[in-house]
Amino acid sequence: ARRGPATRASEQRESSVVSMDTEVRVRVDAGEIVVLRSETCGASPVVFVHGITAHAKSFVSVVRHLTHADGWVSMNLRGRGDSLCPSDASQRGMEHHLRDLEAVLDALSIRETVLVGHSYGGFVALAAARDARLAPRVRAVCLLDSGFPRVEERPRGTSEELKVGLARAFGRLGRHFADLDAYLAYWYPDGSVSRATLSDELIEY
Repeated sequence: ARRGPATRASEQRESSVVSMDTEVRVRVDAGEIVVLRSETCGASPVVFVHGITAHAKSFVSVVRHLTHADGWVSMNLRGRGDSLCPSDASQRGMEHHLRDLEAVLDALSIRETVLVGHSYGGFVALAAARDARLAPRVRAVCLLDSGFPRVEERPRGTSEELKVGLARAFGRLGRHFADLDAYLAYWYPDGSVSRATLSDELIEY
């Protein structure tokens, strides 16, 4: 479910931060990348990169317990959350994610970071660790339900089979829900999951 508008803090692009979930908008080639950052955010924070159908708040239950001295940053990749959503295919892809990440590090004066990537975000983190411009700033990479993309001389399965296998995830990319109740009704029509069964962190997400 795409999160609704959070507290707008576009005017707070300077170093001062007033709340734990301060929103920062970083200008990139075709629009803005929106990130969340901790109240204390130094030159070496942990940077979180979400999965293909998630957004920056997918790490909310993690960062609330993070005690890293330089804090944390959680990105909305382009196409997710409140970040730009380009319709032009030439403005999408891994290279753009890397340059967006670089722009975020520059805007927040981040010297080095530990990148935490979940699922597709792990691919972005690994690519950053191999990128000539970003690698010197990546101290370590932590992968959550992710790994190295498979490279084979003879890929397993046909392209059509691969499309079918990813159809559910890709289908979620363009889906919008009016509110949390509509989201839960779609995924849990039997009512087995409701607001009452969710933690505050999951409701916020």
